[in-house]
Amino acid sequence: LYARLDILLVRLFEAEDDLQVRLLVDTSASMATGGKLEQARRVAAALGFVALVRRDPVSLHRFPFDRPGPRFTGRGAVPALFAQLSALKAGGETGFASAATHLLGRPGPPGLTVVVSDLLTPEWETGLTRLPARGGDVVVVHVLAADELHPGLAAQELVGDLDLVDAETGARVAVSLSARTLADYERAAQSWADEVAGRCRRAGAAYVRLLADDDLETRLLGAWRTAGVLR
Repeated sequence: LYARLDILLVRLFEAEDDLQVRLLVDTSASMATGGKLEQARRVAAALGFVALVRRDPVSLHRFPFDRPGPRFTGRGAVPALFAQLSALKAGGETGFASAATHLLGRPGPPGLTVVVSDLLTPEWETGLTRLPARGGDVVVVHVLAADELHPGLAAQELVGDLDLVDAETGARVAVSLSARTLADYERAAQSWADEVAGRCRRAGAAYVRLLADDDLETRLLGAWRTAGVLR
């Protein structure tokens, strides 16, 4: 149940049956940092493009949830999907569990549900475990900024006593930053990301991890040619 995004795209394009594709994109405040929302847009655009080329219907949902998302059908709907994705802005708290509940109440066949998020919310697992209830397949594309896993030189310039501020809740935590605490953080961050992957697997979801600065276009062009989307 672990996957690479390029392999996922090939399998999506080669699927024999009609497929309802639901894209859930995290637009909470934490996605505004490190290029994560931009990468999430690219991921959703790639998956939506492949589905629409296959003439599979695509619906786009954001969380925090504010209203039912638009639905797109056919290759001619690609520009409209891209326009909707370009208009997404980051802000507010995640609200993933609420979005999952709203999605469960939407009509339609099981299909494929794709969650694109940094999962930086305590409730992410609650939301994820609700999604398989509508049937079909669930894929989590976990988008993280590179410095969230590996702070590196940028963080080393900030050694000393600091206040860390939660981008969504405004909560503050006082920390004393040193080379040792940075190393401890990297180990903890990697352990957390690996644990997230394991929990997704146990919930029945495929898991793909991407960094915000991964060269997605290069990877996807090869995948699209393999699948026959591009020639």
